[in-house]
Amino acid sequence: MIERCTYNQLYLFRSYILFGIIMYCVCSMFSCANPLPPGGGPKDTIPPEIIHSSLVNGSLQVSVQSIQLEFSKYIDRNKVVAGLFITPSIPFETHWSGKELDIHFEKPFEKNTTYALTVGTDFTDYAGNKPVNAFTLLFSSGSVLDSGKISGQLFGQLAQDCYVFLYAADSANPTTTQPIYKTQIGSNGQFNISALPYGKYKMFAIKDEWKNNLYDIGIDAFGMPSSQVECFKDSILQYLINVRAPKDTVSPLIYSVRHISKGIIEVQCSEELDSLSIHKHFFLLKAKTAQKSISKDSSEMKPTAAYRNPVSAQTILIEYDTNFIASSIAFQMHKDSLLPKDRFGNKLLDSSGFRECAINPKAEVKTPSIINISIKDSTIGFPLQGSIDCISSAFIDIDNFARATLLSQGNKTIPVEIINNTGTAISIKPSSALESDTWYSLSISSATLKDSKGTPFKDTVLRYRFKTQDTRLLGSIQGILQDQAGIGPYIITLRKADKTIAASINIEKKGPFQFTAIPSGNYTLEAFEDKDHSGLYTYGDILPYVYAERFVIGAKTGTISVKQRWSVDGIIIELPLP
Repeated sequence: MIERCTYNQLYLFRSYILFGIIMYCVCSMFSCANPLPPGGGPKDTIPPEIIHSSLVNGSLQVSVQSIQLEFSKYIDRNKVVAGLFITPSIPFETHWSGKELDIHFEKPFEKNTTYALTVGTDFTDYAGNKPVNAFTLLFSSGSVLDSGKISGQLFGQLAQDCYVFLYAADSANPTTTQPIYKTQIGSNGQFNISALPYGKYKMFAIKDEWKNNLYDIGIDAFGMPSSQVECFKDSILQYLINVRAPKDTVSPLIYSVRHISKGIIEVQCSEELDSLSIHKHFFLLKAKTAQKSISKDSSEMKPTAAYRNPVSAQTILIEYDTNFIASSIAFQMHKDSLLPKDRFGNKLLDSSGFRECAINPKAEVKTPSIINISIKDSTIGFPLQGSIDCISSAFIDIDNFARATLLSQGNKTIPVEIINNTGTAISIKPSSALESDTWYSLSISSATLKDSKGTPFKDTVLRYRFKTQDTRLLGSIQGILQDQAGIGPYIITLRKADKTIAASINIEKKGPFQFTAIPSGNYTLEAFEDKDHSGLYTYGDILPYVYAERFVIGAKTGTISVKQRWSVDGIIIELPLP
């Protein structure tokens, strides 16, 4: 009995020893991969940085086979290596020891060549802190260090973690050719590319999602400079770049066509459509009875209206005359260059030819109505030059809507302008500025409204009372827009502290500008030259290569503080040179 117990104890002891050895090896393995700092203490908010390099920045006649970089703290090693690059490109491999990174070059440097080794900003320490700026080490295999430099700043919600790619001025397609120089922007959006040969370049901001040093259309967000990128002796040019969403090159498709109510066909599409690109003349409808085929004896029906569904941006509603008697309707788009488009200008496609949808003989006429209005009853602080937006469930005849709308102040009728935005979206704008601190009344008698088929709207009267802003509690901003290179027109936007737009004005040429009736608060100014007269900022394009419009964010005075009854004067906005 004693011998048996001793054997069991010995077996358990050996098992514990073996388990301990295995756990030690596992922990050591993970420790070598990404060692963790000790825990405890206050929250760490200090960003990591490179505190030592085995090669002095700006070194000449360099022929080393490896370079060592020491970090200030433990970091995510994999992301550091992923954001490590050297330009011009040369193959290398990496090894870690604690907080030190060893970079071993797999072949000799080219003769008389300046290199830039960069560690990007797309990594963190174990507290989640990112470096403020990218690290760049410059050195040359020859006796001269190229001294050209290009710098700038990226803007936009997608600018974070973007790279700046630099190519020769006559470079090939960036979707197949890697850049000769690149860097990653810092957390403040700024970038610097140093040690460049003097000359001209092509430059793009790329959010390189696949980390392949290529521009992947439809995947990577991108930004363009507003002019030729140049690098001269004793000259450092600043380039501002607005980063836009990935370019959508996929055309929207028609998924289905169905009859949803008497006199209305619904066309379901694969993505959101531009409401301004939809018109009734783009569509062909043919009525089919039970005894007739579509191809021979069908009666052509001209749509009375076509518009984007106000409650579903991916569908088109087509209205037609309800006097047609049909068991089904065939739908087809005209082969026209002016077809409906998505938000990026891609045309709606349908390769199926005629689509037939059955008509429900019991379908009733759907009563249209006003489904949304941008003002609430008893609103206080309505802008003196504001407008009221209405959304209808169906197409509205603009003349009927004008007759049904009444804006008044007491017994006085206020003239208004009715603006037809999309057929279902209509704006009511007073013909002149309203009076300060005054109550107004808006009424819309929808009983007089009809859609394109002649169907009356829901019989109701919408009434809203609102009070205008008190100008005694408002301020103003005025200044001068300066531009040494452009001729206009210009669009100037005033943004609140939360980045929402407070006001926007157009001026035909450089010179004085003014914002009036501005509530107290802190604001920033943005401006761009609307060179293509589109009314919107143009980001440019990579393929084909098109420059962006010039812009500036922020006045020379920085943030503008507006106070009640005060006019902030002397504001200067200066657009950068191209």
